[in-house]
This record gives sequence, C-alpha cells and structure tokens, in this order.
Amino acid sequence: MVSDGTKLRLQIIDEKDRNEYSFFIVPGFNSYLFAWEEFIKKVQKSKLSANIYFLETREKDTSFVATTDFSLERYGKDILEVIKQLELVEEKTVIISSSISSSALLWLFARKKVHPCYAFLVSPLPCLPYPKISVWYSLFLPPKVHQKVTKPLSKFFSHFFTWPDTRQHQYVLYGINRINWEKFSMFVNSIKDFNILREELEKIAIPVVIVGAKKDKGHPIRYVKKIAKTIENAEFFEAKYNSETVGEFLWKLIKGKLNCASNITAKLHVFT
Repeated sequence: MVSDGTKLRLQIIDEKDRNEYSFFIVPGFNSYLFAWEEFIKKVQKSKLSANIYFLETREKDTSFVATTDFSLERYGKDILEVIKQLELVEEKTVIISSSISSSALLWLFARKKVHPCYAFLVSPLPCLPYPKISVWYSLFLPPKVHQKVTKPLSKFFSHFFTWPDTRQHQYVLYGINRINWEKFSMFVNSIKDFNILREELEKIAIPVVIVGAKKDKGHPIRYVKKIAKTIENAEFFEAKYNSETVGEFLWKLIKGKLNCASNITAKLHVFT
C-alpha cells in the first residue's frame, strides 16, 4: 500500500541477495508481465545474479485505487515509496521502465528523490503527443461506452497501429483486454496536460540510458531523442521495433553496461 491508500501489485520474480543487483521494473500504461517475459528470461538465464521486482502501476486491473489521482507526480511517488518499502540498496539498484512510467521517473530524478546505479528508460515522453480530440473523446465517454465501443475499435485498429511488429500487436491486444475503463478515464484526466520542462531534465545527474524505437507510433522517436539530448549524462539507443525495447535488445544494453561497471570496479580493487 502507498501513502494515498492505493494498493499496488508487486511481483517478486527473483529475490536472492540484496548485495547483488536489484532490477526494479516499472512497465508502461496497461503493460503487464506478458510483454516483459523475454527480457526476464534473459536475465534469469544469464550469469548475472539479480533480484527482480515488477511493479504494476495504478491504472492496471490489479490495483485498488483509493483516489482519482493518476498524475505523473503520483506515479513518481508510488515508485519511490515501493522502492523504500523494499529497502533496496541504491548503489545496486537498476531501474527499468517504459512509457508513462519512464516519464514519472524523469520527474523523480529531476527532484533527486532516488539515486539508482543505472536507469534504463524506454520511450519516455515530455508530454502527450496525441491530438486533443482523442483526449476529449477518452474523457467524455462513460466507461460502459468505452467497453462496448472503444474496446472493439481499439482491437481492430491495433493491427494497423503496430504493423509490422507482430509481437507488439500481441502485447497491445493483451493490454486492451485488461483495461479498466473507469481507471482509464481517471488516468487520461490526470495526465492530459502533463509537461516535463527542459529545466527539469537539465537537473538530472544520474546515469540514464534512454531507449526508443524507430517504428513506435505511440512514442514518436523525435520526442524520445529530444529528452536524451537534454539530459547531461544520458545515452540514447534506438531499436527498430517497439517490442525489441522490452526484450533482447534492452537486455544486451543492460548487460553491457553492468559488465563494464564490474570490470572498472575490479580494476580499482587491483590498484588499491
């Protein structure tokens, strides 16, 4: 439970030794473990000993929400509070996120609320890049109409929206089938005007890896690149398809960074 009384589902996939790396995964809007299975299997099969935590955010059907607050700030507070409850060692914590959760983490990092050893943020956005008419459509229709009208329309158009990324299409369909439309309306109402300012991004000092996908229609690559260019210590990597950013492509990036950090640490031990 977090401070506003909301209950969130935290999946502890692997918990070994707190002195080892802890992977704290926060998926994007209505994204579930199903979309991250390939990545998690890569971690588990590797030689890297890591604790793995998967936090399901408040818009998901697994949460019990006590308020109507689905703002970026509230998402950031949720993440921070769960990390503190787990008592993770910051120097060994790797935060991995996507979409709106990545944006919430930028909000946290700008305020120096949490200091992981690395952050891998997939497709963060500084604002909502969608037409206002789609936002108002989402707000004014009641949940029952969304269930009867928006759901089948979303499933129909999802094929064109994700083509030719067939794996991402499966992830999107899975999420559509689990949308809680009442929470969806509260979510859109809370974030419709969110805007992460350049001055906030310039305050971020921790090592951040930004990942985007060239063919991702939901998170235009130009927005993602703009964020990466603004953060002083950020690196940017581009995949071709959206599904790659939560799969093997992402795992190779993380493995490379952590191996590099381990080698540096080993050399420092030799010279001391």
